[in-house]
Amino acid sequence: MFNKMKNVAGGMGNMMGMVKKAQEAQKKIQEINASFATYVLEREFPSVGKLKMSGEFVISMDLSQDFVKLSAEDAETASDLMAAAVNTMHRTVDEYRAKELKKATDGLDLGEMGKSLGL
Repeated sequence: MFNKMKNVAGGMGNMMGMVKKAQEAQKKIQEINASFATYVLEREFPSVGKLKMSGEFVISMDLSQDFVKLSAEDAETASDLMAAAVNTMHRTVDEYRAKELKKATDGLDLGEMGKSLGL
């Protein structure tokens, strides 16, 4: 009987340790999410212009005169170029966010919940 109680107590200790790790990870995730507001990716696309995207996916653009001229002459090509540039920016910021969030949960096995969160 004592061994069973010891196993239960040991299991509770493991559970408490996991809860503590999860709470620490949650705090880190909140800090990282807050930092996304100040992160800015800036990239120059010769065919489009300068684009900036924050870690919260807010975008601003300084379009080149060549792009403005192209958009008046060939809207479809201009649209394709713009979509490619924005998609590249979005993918890069998304990868950065995933990498930063992964740091918060490094070493913590979140099982299926972590997989569903992309961690």
